[in-house]
Amino acid sequence: MEKNPHGDLPREEAKALADLRAQEGWTVNFKFTCEQCGERMMLSDPNTLYEYGECCLCGHRTRLDMVGFMLSRRMR
Repeated sequence: MEKNPHGDLPREEAKALADLRAQEGWTVNFKFTCEQCGERMMLSDPNTLYEYGECCLCGHRTRLDMVGFMLSRRMR
């Protein structure tokens, strides 16, 4: 079994959870691990889960089957 040190979830499960948080007013940024160099990356477009993510270090395109996400919200 492959290790998952970041607690990533299968794509559809992560998307469903993130959609719920977005409906609550959170901004969601999806994260993934580059399958080539192992660097942790975050997609720059909020509330958007692409099929592939590009590593800004090595340039490799990783299919986003397992992802995590970060939540943020502007405080008043």
